[in-house]
Amino acid sequence: MDEGPGSLPPGAPRRRLGNFRTPELASSVRAVLAEAGIPSSGEPDPGRPERLGRLLDWLVHMAGAGGNRVWVPRERAGEAARVLAAARRRGL
Repeated sequence: MDEGPGSLPPGAPRRRLGNFRTPELASSVRAVLAEAGIPSSGEPDPGRPERLGRLLDWLVHMAGAGGNRVWVPRERAGEAARVLAAARRRGL
């Protein structure tokens, strides 16, 4: 699930940055974040400590609304959004 130098460790608090239309777009977003030094993941945290959060993750998965999500550390979500907005202006 989360593997590689730019990935989030299990149990790290996460915030969803967004759902992207294609896996390729989600992959390029993760590459932009990695260049900026922001770790990311394509999956919610299976060890999420909040019981309600795990339930919501499961319900979204079961409803088929999975999409191509990108998750970032909760404390760096604002920074990640700014990096992504700058990349879009440059033509990501």
